[in-house]
Amino acid sequence: MAARALNLKQRAFIAAFATGMGPKDAAIAAGYSAQSAKHTAHALQQNPLVKAELAKMRADIRETAVYDAGVAMAEARDAMDLAKAANQFNAYVKAMETRMRISGLFVDKLDITVEQKPNVSDALAEARARLLRDPRPPIEGEFCAVTNDAADGAIATQSIPAAYPLHKFRAFG
Repeated sequence: MAARALNLKQRAFIAAFATGMGPKDAAIAAGYSAQSAKHTAHALQQNPLVKAELAKMRADIRETAVYDAGVAMAEARDAMDLAKAANQFNAYVKAMETRMRISGLFVDKLDITVEQKPNVSDALAEARARLLRDPRPPIEGEFCAVTNDAADGAIATQSIPAAYPLHKFRAFG
């Protein structure tokens, strides 16, 4: 089986992405629908052929620019030193965050796709059925009933064993 080649739109996406456009904008510039550009850009970036071409493009840029992770780490370290000297805490943290991104310790965004949506109505129906089967599950321990029946405002308490039906108590607000 012959290896598949990139189609024209995929090549246009890669070319637009190489100019510095974001993935969504690059998909639109390549001729994909604006309504589904975000999804299409994600799918394109997962496509093995596009992914390989983007990796090659990045390697070419790194080689041409002679800008690699070592240089970026050094610049971020310099930014941290300058921020520290100027007592700029936010700038220091931002430079530290940049170093973490370069080293791969910091993830920008996690894209999670749920294949099957949870069925809340079924879960509620199941909970209702459990409640109807056993409306008052046994509770272990002792409880204290607090009443405020006295005219003088005194509060009375009474210790009640757990077996006593809890529905006979009412809450006082």
